[in-house]
Order: sequence, then C-alpha cells, then structure tokens
Amino acid sequence: MDRVTVRNFRCFREYQSARLAPLTLLVGENSTGKTSLLALIRILWQTVYFEDIKPNFNQEPFNLGSYKEIVYHEDNDDYSNQEFSGGFFVDDCELEVKFKKGITGPEVFQLSIKNANASAVWTQREGFAAVETKTARGSWYFEKSSEFSDDFSQDFAIQGIWGLISFHRLLRTGLEPKNGDDTSFNEKDRTDLINLIIKLGAVFGPQVAGGPVRSKPQRNYVPGPLEPEGNGVPNYLAALANSNNESWKTLKKDMESFGKKIGVFDEIKILSLSNDTSQLQVRKYTGNRKGKWRNIIDVGYVVSQILPVIFELTRPESHFIFLQQPELHLHPSAQAGLGSILCQAVSDRDKIVLVETHSDQLINRVRMDLRDKKYDLKPEDVSILYFERSDATVNIYNIRIDEDGNIVDQPPSYRKFFRQEVNRSVGI
Repeated sequence: MDRVTVRNFRCFREYQSARLAPLTLLVGENSTGKTSLLALIRILWQTVYFEDIKPNFNQEPFNLGSYKEIVYHEDNDDYSNQEFSGGFFVDDCELEVKFKKGITGPEVFQLSIKNANASAVWTQREGFAAVETKTARGSWYFEKSSEFSDDFSQDFAIQGIWGLISFHRLLRTGLEPKNGDDTSFNEKDRTDLINLIIKLGAVFGPQVAGGPVRSKPQRNYVPGPLEPEGNGVPNYLAALANSNNESWKTLKKDMESFGKKIGVFDEIKILSLSNDTSQLQVRKYTGNRKGKWRNIIDVGYVVSQILPVIFELTRPESHFIFLQQPELHLHPSAQAGLGSILCQAVSDRDKIVLVETHSDQLINRVRMDLRDKKYDLKPEDVSILYFERSDATVNIYNIRIDEDGNIVDQPPSYRKFFRQEVNRSVGI
C-alpha cells in the first residue's frame, strides 16, 4: 500500500494524497486530522476486505459521529447531498471508495479499481450491484441482486458482487456479463480482472486499531475481551499462559525483548491464584542482579500502558497496526526506545505500523536507527506525514528521512515552534 487519498472528509476539503510506508508517523498539532485519517484507512480496509456497504464510522477506538460531522462542509452548507471519498494506490493499481449519506450514516455507493490493463467500477443501485469493467479488448457490464435471502447466513457479501472478494469469487465460478461490446468476454479478460483484484486485495491482511492506551492496572485479573484501549491484554496473557500453550513461551520471550529495549521490564510472568484469577508480575535487572517480582499495579502506570503496545507489535496475528500516541506515560528515554522497537517490528516481523505521535524522542530515534542501519530499514520504509491547518482545511505534507537520518521535504512550519523555543531559551 503506497498511498492513501482523501477528499471532502472531516477537516480535509481538497484532494489529499499521503505516502504510506511500513512505518508511517503522523505528526502535527492537536485537532489537525491525524486520528481522522487513521479512521478512514480502517474504514477503507473494512469496506474492501469485508465488502461492507455500511461501514461503522463509530467503532472503537474511532468515534467520528454523524454524517454531518464526517463529511466536510462549511458552517452554512447543506451537507445532505455532499459525498466524500478515500482510496489507495498499490504499485500501478488505484482504488477509490465513494460515500454518501444513508439512513443510518455514511454508505458506500461506488467502488472503483483500475490499472493499465483493466478496470472495474461497482455502483450500488436499488436492489442490485452493477459492475462496469474494461480490459484491453473491450468493456462489459455485470449485475447481481443484493437482496438478502431467507437464509440469514447468506449475507450480502456472499450473494452480491460488492467488493474484491465477491467479484473475484464470481469471476472464478464463471460469472458472465449481461451485455458489453461486440467482442466476447473470454478467459484472458477474466484473468486480467482477477489479477487486478488479487494484486489489490493482497494488501488487506489482519489489522488491529488501538486508541491511546488508558488501561488502569489491576492487582488481580479475571478473563475478559481485548479492548482498543488495552484493558483486556493482561487477561488475554493470563489465559494464554494458563493454557500451557506453546505460543505463550514465544510471545513472552518477544515481549521481554521489547521490554528490555524500552527499559521498563526485563522479565514478565503470570502468577495463577485460582482457576480464573491471575496476577501479572514483572521484574528488572540491575547489572547481573535480578530484582524482585512485582505486581504491575505496584510499579506505576508505565508497564500497564506500554504492555498493550508491545503485545500488538509482537503478536503474530497483528499485521496492520494503528497506534495512537503510544508514548503516553513514558519517560523520554522510554519514548526513544519505543522508536527502536517500532523499527524492529517493521523490519524483522513484517508489520505495517501507522503511529500518531507527539514525541520528538520517538521520531529522532527512528531517524538515528535508520542512519545507523540498526535494522533492515531503507529510507523508503519510513514516512512522516505532517498535518497543518490552512484556513478552513488541513493540508498533509509528505516528509522523508534520507539515509543519513536527515528530514527531507519538510515545509517551513515543520518544527517551527520548537526552533522558536530553542532560540528563546538561548536569548536569540
């Protein structure tokens, strides 16, 4: 996934294109649209991967409100007929999803994908979905009813041709066009469309969205679900450890490695108190001396805050990870260490991580680790997106880090506040 695009969404009035990389850092002042862009990326992922025409714009940790609060409009505008869009570029493939006002919120009414060899445009109509396709040889039109069957298990994604998976499945099973050019629709045309869908669909793997971690440490834990703000992670770890699952040993080792790098703990263990109650304990080393095991509630907030972040970065099931301000409650040295484990996560563990951050220490560590070649990272593997207000809208600037760790292509306003504060401190 090379770029994400946005138009007429929240604070973004004009068309914006933001470069994505295995590690993408979103920076800027408060209320400049960083969280909104993360939310849109997840919505696009859900729409394309799960084929949902009614995506949830208020699913934790992102709560974007009503359609009026989601679509860009001036104070006195009639927003009801306005639409907004978002999309992706993947190599030579382009995807765009258009949304309009529905009864219960935004609904998808058009999805288009194209490359040099083929294109397909889905349009949601009353009672059916229509797909107009083109290949090098001609153009064809498909349609499929979008009515729900009596069998509740047969949902729209299975019956319809909305989205990449359904259309791919129906093409594979011999879907024929309703009409088209005089040229017959043959296997070469079918293959061109399938290859387009496969190439674009391959970028949509399992994803995890985490809000700013605000979990409160507990002395004892009982089983419970994972939550975007990290509250369920100790419960999950306890259940995994008590099951004697081999994956617990691997996860424990990986988490301890990251805990050491940040400097918050060297070992972690689960102390079982009963069948359904456990304690989460950690300890640090001083030289060769191992410290005492301590309950995480007795070591301050830092462990309970950083644990969910480390958990997602090390968990094999997490591939596409959204993090909001993971540096909360961390000492500046630990924030810098977090920059290193982000680099390691995308380099050694094949993660794609988007991070909204206000931490200079985190960004500077990423720059230095790239410069020092500590991990298998190239300059193109890191992107900085800088968000800046401009009149009634927000602009996104694409900033790079070169092989020497220098910031490249930044606008004059980037870090202006910090330069002014430094100058003031030295009397300039």
